[in-house]
Amino acid sequence: MPHALAGAVGIVPRAMAASQDRHNDTHGDAALEVLRRSCREALATDHVDADSDFFLLGGDSLAAVSIANMVATELGDDAELENVVLRALFEEPTLGAVAARIDERLRDRGRA
Repeated sequence: MPHALAGAVGIVPRAMAASQDRHNDTHGDAALEVLRRSCREALATDHVDADSDFFLLGGDSLAAVSIANMVATELGDDAELENVVLRALFEEPTLGAVAARIDERLRDRGRA
């Protein structure tokens, strides 16, 4: 196995565990559904779930900007939510974890 792939193998279980830990509340379900819809549209794929990795779905920086805009528009928040989504797409291992960050932002604003 090539060295790059060997190092990446151990990442998957940790990523899945992080997603489950951060997404074990019902408030995140609405944020996840909006995020999933936005990803399906921007990435032209039907296979999007909480454990999906944005980049493995074919995501790139242009898609991230589009998704962040769609999520912020649909959830009726300000530009700060768009920034949270954009940053989370690059920092979090799964869409479930991204949705948890969206939910956290909405809760902070008193909208969740």
